[in-house]
Amino acid sequence: MKVVIISVVAILVLSGCAMSQPKTKFVTDKDYIGQVEAAAKHRGVDVVWVNPPVRRIERKDDK
Repeated sequence: MKVVIISVVAILVLSGCAMSQPKTKFVTDKDYIGQVEAAAKHRGVDVVWVNPPVRRIERKDDK
């Protein structure tokens, strides 16, 4: 019986953690992209972003 109670409590605690919203989100780092592309243009090089750089910012209440 103790095992069942402990299992139920563990499931409830873990499911509560899964429902929480992250406090940060990732956005494309447009400043860095602009700097790299400007330097590339100056040198006559084309840049193709396969995985554009991102930065983490604080999430606002509006999701």
